[in-house]
Amino acid sequence: MQRWQAGGWTITRVADPDFELVLAQDDATRAALQRSPWLHPRFVTDDWALRVGSSAIVLSDGETTVIVDPWLAFDDPARFVPRLDALAAAGWAAEEIDIVVNSHIDGVGANVDPATSAPAFPRARYLVPGVEMTDLANGHHQGAEGLLEVERAGSLDRYDNRLEPTPGIVVEPLPGHNPGHYGVYVGDPPAAVIVGHLFLHPAQIADPDVADLDHDPATVRATRRALLERCERERLLLVAPLFEAPGGGTIVRHDGRWQLEAAT
Repeated sequence: MQRWQAGGWTITRVADPDFELVLAQDDATRAALQRSPWLHPRFVTDDWALRVGSSAIVLSDGETTVIVDPWLAFDDPARFVPRLDALAAAGWAAEEIDIVVNSHIDGVGANVDPATSAPAFPRARYLVPGVEMTDLANGHHQGAEGLLEVERAGSLDRYDNRLEPTPGIVVEPLPGHNPGHYGVYVGDPPAAVIVGHLFLHPAQIADPDVADLDHDPATVRATRRALLERCERERLLLVAPLFEAPGGGTIVRHDGRWQLEAAT
């Protein structure tokens, strides 16, 4: 578990218990990755396979508690209870979450109880991009149908523009990965940004043009570059739920290439 302070908020990365995903790479990709030696050993193995993480990001200012992208992308009913146990060990029962922000829909993660489709965070307001919810209702994003049940229960609000769900937290478009994809800025002025799945691995910081799993590759490349420039300029902490621990850091440039200086 990692914690950072940003603009009066505590940011906590709650890791998916016992999660491990290693993706082997071909010779050409390994050679490209080795141009960024900072990736090893945190984010790649000794043979330069990619290490992928899974986490939920919790924001708290002592009064309001927000959870962002609760373990999205890896839908395994057996992991639901261990994930909520990890959240409790970090300091929050599910009933203590006030707001759930989904940057987009990528499976259902731990948004709902897989046995009942009831909201996993029973007191919370769920915020989900409207275009993603429309796609879900039209048969896309299979496996995430529980979010429709949350909406029918009256606990979910759609959003399709910038919004400020609570003072000091701003949700803004970071387009390209999905038809509707957003980031969460923390602090006023912003001190950190949670990037959803704009970056699937830190290697895409080193090479923002790698866009194999994105809805709109041209847009996602432009969005990544603009955000990296902003993070470098403003010294924003960049936090990515799919990054292996520590899951975040600051953006610097060496020899004309961006890299993540991990924040522990």
